[in-house]
Parts: sequence; C-alpha cells; structure tokens
Amino acid sequence: MKKVHYLWYLLWLLPAALLGLGIQQTLVYYGLQNTLANGQEYQAEVIDVQLKHMSAQSNGMIVLRFHPDGREPVVRKLSVPLQNAGKLMESETLGIRYLSGSYQPVVILSTIWFHTRMVLVNIGVIFLSFLITAPASFLAHRYAERLRKKIIQVEPEFEISRS
Repeated sequence: MKKVHYLWYLLWLLPAALLGLGIQQTLVYYGLQNTLANGQEYQAEVIDVQLKHMSAQSNGMIVLRFHPDGREPVVRKLSVPLQNAGKLMESETLGIRYLSGSYQPVVILSTIWFHTRMVLVNIGVIFLSFLITAPASFLAHRYAERLRKKIIQVEPEFEISRS
C-alpha cells in the first residue's frame, strides 16, 4: 500500500503523449503545405472507396493510383472523413499533388481546405489539452513527493541487535 504513491508519477505520461501527438500533427500540417506548394499535379484514378460506419465515428478509405512522370504506378490508400468520402465516391479521377519524401506525400486537391482546417483544429485541441494536463501532472508530482517524504518519515528503522 505504501508504494501506491508512485502511480501519481505516471500522470506525466498524458502531457508527454499529447506533446508527441502535437508534434505529429504539426508535421502533417507542414507536410500538407510542402506538398501543396512543391508537389507535382497529377490525375489519380479512384480504384476503391470504402465507408466505415461505427457508433462513435465514421470515416472512409480511398485507394488512388497515378503514374508520376512515366515511372511505375503509385498506389496510395488514404483515410478521408465521411463528409468528403461521398463527394469523392462520385469521381472516377481526382486531381492530386504528389511530392515523394514529404511527410504528407499525397494531397487531394478537392479536399485540401477541409484537411488543413481539420489538422489545425486537432493542433488546437491538443494544445489546450496539454495546457490542462501539464499543470495537473505537475501538481500530482508534487503530491507524490509529499507522500513519499511522509512515508519515509513515518517508516521506523528496525535494527537487529544480537545480545
């Protein structure tokens, strides 16, 4: 029972995970901007569209194939929100930008505005969550330190004496 105070230190995992998510979403945002600005424009063939309806979320997957500069065809499977999946299902070809080596190498031009806004909202939510959990983790850390010091003061030291 005395070691339970160490669980309070685990609260630091929340802001650490949020920091990692924030970095990943920032990389996605800059990858989108980089691909949009520097990528080559192609017409991609829509191979398959799948919609998933779950109770908490609905999204879709779209499979695109395109031929960059006469090389082998590139096939990419992209996740798209349900709001955009219906619009994309109607098309046989889509305008895309492709930049090999970018963090976000394929950008669908018809959904770029929505995708960019969604990533910015994600960054905002992650930032606010970090602002809430970081001070809470700091306070939990201080509480755990006080508990640890109290346990150390209360625990008697046993000495074995041989007589």
